[in-house]
Amino acid sequence: MSSPTRTPDDTDRRAPRDSSAGSVARRLGSRALRNATLVGPVLLLVIMVIAFSLTTDSFLTTRNLTSVIQNNSVIAILGIGLTLVILLGEIDLAFSGIVLVSAASTGLFFTGTAVGIPLLGSVTVGGGPIVQTLVVLAIGLILGLLVGWLVGKIGVPSLIASLAVLLLAQGLAVYWLNGQAAFDFPDWVLSLGHDKSFGIPNIALCAAGVAVVVHLLLSRTIFGRHIYMAGANRSAARLSGINTQRLLLMVFALAGLISAIAGICYAGNFGSVNSESAKELLLPTFAAVVLGGTSLLGGSGGVKNTVVGVLIFAVLDNGLLLLDIDVFLRPLMQGLLLVVAVMLNVGLSRLATYANQRSATDHTVKSLA
Repeated sequence: MSSPTRTPDDTDRRAPRDSSAGSVARRLGSRALRNATLVGPVLLLVIMVIAFSLTTDSFLTTRNLTSVIQNNSVIAILGIGLTLVILLGEIDLAFSGIVLVSAASTGLFFTGTAVGIPLLGSVTVGGGPIVQTLVVLAIGLILGLLVGWLVGKIGVPSLIASLAVLLLAQGLAVYWLNGQAAFDFPDWVLSLGHDKSFGIPNIALCAAGVAVVVHLLLSRTIFGRHIYMAGANRSAARLSGINTQRLLLMVFALAGLISAIAGICYAGNFGSVNSESAKELLLPTFAAVVLGGTSLLGGSGGVKNTVVGVLIFAVLDNGLLLLDIDVFLRPLMQGLLLVVAVMLNVGLSRLATYANQRSATDHTVKSLA
């Protein structure tokens, strides 16, 4: 029996892939373009680290790097919560108010101070540290749910809904503080903000824990896939059977819970909370998410991007401080960086989308050949 004749096409199909240096470089370049929203910020971070290392003597010292990590851990936690909302194509401003009311609650509840609740009178939260902590976290969760309800059920734009809840949370904190500062926090809260474990600040370990949990949630669960799908195309997600209203409720509630965790860390890190606290967190948190490359249009980005963005903002702020740049000039430079970052964010998102579409087209053509 004669063996089948091989055509040139069969030979070409069975030929090994080109493993030359040029082919490897092309594949790496293609992969870098498809992940431009992460590769671009990482390159920027590397350039900044090298620049500040060469222009300052103390940037790479252990003491300085530890301080940078500790001072920006709260922003990292808030940025992770905000990332969930932005991935869904929405905006959240309420997190700074939730941080304030959570931090104030930590100082009041744990000392047995009575707080006033309209229509209910004065209430003292007892039950021990576990119950009191759960109540603080529940406040953040409920405020987040309120934003999600306004957006998903009532149809209020997320910018307006979250601004309303921001003012509500700030007003509640001001009412509870009554013009005073809360500074009597339990030892475990102060330890969370100031102490170290294995040479790493506890507050940074807390931020890392939140980052890992949310990253796994986004990358390994159906809930995470639904967030990306709804963020990329809300109408298509709804037509595919995803309950987008419930998804909005869950995402904003989770963001509120994460903000409450950040509030406890904020209280431990600063050791004092007043009615003006946490307002400074709004710009850095948004800057971190945008600098990291998470698309403001939704559906693209993630926790890794936000972590890189936090590091970029932290390194820039620390580097300008070490270079002794005028303190009144630093906010201007940070604002300019944010403007540039927004433009790069849009440009890199378009580049990554084009590269992914081209890769999908090439793959389809090869499979049909």
